[in-house]
Amino acid sequence: MPDSNPMTVLNVDDNEQKRYIVTRMLRAEGFNVIEAENGTEALRMAQDQPDLIVLDVKLPDISGFEVCQILKADPETNSIPVLHLSAHYTKSGDRSEGLDRGADAYLTHPVHQQELASTVRALLRMRTAENNAKALYERERRIAETLQRALLLTVPSDTYPGLDVSTFYHPAWEEASIAGDFFDTFALPGGKVALAVGDASGKGLAAAAHTAEVKYALRAILHETPQPDLALSRLNDFLCHSYHTHGYGLELVVALAVAVVDLTAGEVRFASAGAEPPLLLSGGGVSESMTVGGLPLGVYAGVEYSVQTKMLEIGDTILITTDGITEARRNGDFLDYEGFIELAERFQHSPKTKQYGEAIVEEARAFTGGKFQDDVCLLIARRV
Repeated sequence: MPDSNPMTVLNVDDNEQKRYIVTRMLRAEGFNVIEAENGTEALRMAQDQPDLIVLDVKLPDISGFEVCQILKADPETNSIPVLHLSAHYTKSGDRSEGLDRGADAYLTHPVHQQELASTVRALLRMRTAENNAKALYERERRIAETLQRALLLTVPSDTYPGLDVSTFYHPAWEEASIAGDFFDTFALPGGKVALAVGDASGKGLAAAAHTAEVKYALRAILHETPQPDLALSRLNDFLCHSYHTHGYGLELVVALAVAVVDLTAGEVRFASAGAEPPLLLSGGGVSESMTVGGLPLGVYAGVEYSVQTKMLEIGDTILITTDGITEARRNGDFLDYEGFIELAERFQHSPKTKQYGEAIVEEARAFTGGKFQDDVCLLIARRV
């Protein structure tokens, strides 16, 4: 039964007799064939997206090599397979030149119908596989970007009465912005507010999906256990069990810092699992790094995490960041955590946390010469 939607092949040859023979063989094999007799016409017809191009090398206006090179340099046509089909007397070096300049295969006249058809089908299978891979990548990328947008939803700075909160995320590479960095702020029972910044290893859909699991598991656990150290221990056990069940290894570990603010009591509790130490900056300009730490989540079950409790006065500011800022570098020199503290102290008099965070991020970027080497995630909360 004839194919109801045959593949279209563009056959390019200035020799009418050879063009006729090739077209007849391809049509006998079930292909739809269109023809061009010179390079200029071939370039124009290629814009209609044939499935494959059979291209002679010696053309009257533009050589087949040049036509192929132009096609492969054009984003609109570079995925179309090109099969050079040249006369038997072509120089031996022409085959190498054709392939080096972008052709996907090279045959010479006289060619048997079966060889021609098999080569064409093989190239079309390769293109189909490539298109399927691209479609799968685009689908996963769209899903991952949707997930990450949910993970990086910002809230108005005045969402929590008594706190001015701002969050910042800057991917190191715009074309590869899907990573495991995330932040979260949410209300807890008793008028408390949770602040979290995390960095899950990996990129792409797997990292985004894993990060979503971590973020929402943390929310559930903190609602039951609003103590950051105990919450991290429970979350770590949950992740270790999940990794063991699904056969994951250390490629899915998570660095996470959490602060629970209790405005009624005027205090904040900090805990950290392999993350940069949270920073507390007093309204008077005195900075203090929280000496909490522990293994990243997902390494070993049964880990206990430390907690540090501090008073939170009017004007005091909490800063939590990933290592995208502290590992900002220029010519081998790192900004380091001390550099982050210096920036926090320098811009502490910014009237709002939004301007405060923007100043820190931009100054850190300037330190690098304009390009971060890793994704930057920063959360700032000030008691007002």
